[in-house]
Amino acid sequence: MIAGEKERGTMYSLLVTPIQRSSIVLGKVFSLMTISGISAIVYVTALAVAANTIFKDKLSGANFHLDIQAGQIAMLGVLLLFMSFLYSTIIALISVFAKTVKEAGTYIMPAYMLVLIIGLISMFSTGKPQESLWFVPF
Repeated sequence: MIAGEKERGTMYSLLVTPIQRSSIVLGKVFSLMTISGISAIVYVTALAVAANTIFKDKLSGANFHLDIQAGQIAMLGVLLLFMSFLYSTIIALISVFAKTVKEAGTYIMPAYMLVLIIGLISMFSTGKPQESLWFVPF
């Protein structure tokens, strides 16, 4: 969003208006946070519905019990909400340094890959608990 406005030249017209620059930045960051927050709420809702319907039917005969309580879902929702706010702010900050949208995508890709790798590393285990593999909440 920020790099696109810089590329089209609309950022410069925003900067010469009699509005504080902090208002412009906060407006852009809050709009990104709103979209990512809605996305996080949808993910938590889908997880809660799936955990209560699909997983209990599939795992009823197994030696595995899935007992998800409302408090745990609420904590997951709050965690996802704040993490999505953090990531959208980091992406907006990285995108400030780019001049074009393509350049912004290039700058942001290592951040995406880092988050993906950290999430995948914590999934694999050798059976022994190792503190280096616990990248919670990443």
